[in-house]
Amino acid sequence: MPGYARTARTIFLVLLAFGAGMLWQRAVTPVGQGVHLSGDGAAQVAEAYFVWPAPTHTREAEYAPTQVVLLRRWQNLEGLEWLARLCGRACAGQTGVVTIRRPAPNGETRVILVNLGAHGAGAMLDAGEPIPEHILSCIVQGIEIARTDGQWKITKCDVPESSRITRPRLWSPQPPAPGFLRGL
Repeated sequence: MPGYARTARTIFLVLLAFGAGMLWQRAVTPVGQGVHLSGDGAAQVAEAYFVWPAPTHTREAEYAPTQVVLLRRWQNLEGLEWLARLCGRACAGQTGVVTIRRPAPNGETRVILVNLGAHGAGAMLDAGEPIPEHILSCIVQGIEIARTDGQWKITKCDVPESSRITRPRLWSPQPPAPGFLRGL
């Protein structure tokens, strides 16, 4: 093989590897910093979560970079089939928090499932009682640990076991861009 063909092949392979690396980096970079909270006790957890320096509250769940779904117990996933399929066996045990990472070519989104029963709050919500502040702060800290991949440190909480799973997707939904025709 002539020298120029070998050089051209090497350059092509280096550029291909560089492009694949750039695509992978983009796929695992979060789409944004917003969080959408939903589920059992979401109003009370949102009051505690969005007061301290936290990410912005995203109103539309489908465009949220991070969706947090609060469940009294894992059995409540039976009504949410798409989440049950994403979670699989990770939501069957005693895990307190399951983080589902969803890498895509245009950026990563996350779904964080929180089992309030693992924190002792599921029975309180069943009885119609509010979640005590010390349990609420542990739930908020558990959410923040899952959102930041463990970069946030806990001070006084016994955090239940957590797990992370990855479920790739073809594309992460993006909110529509505002334009001059939007108001018409």
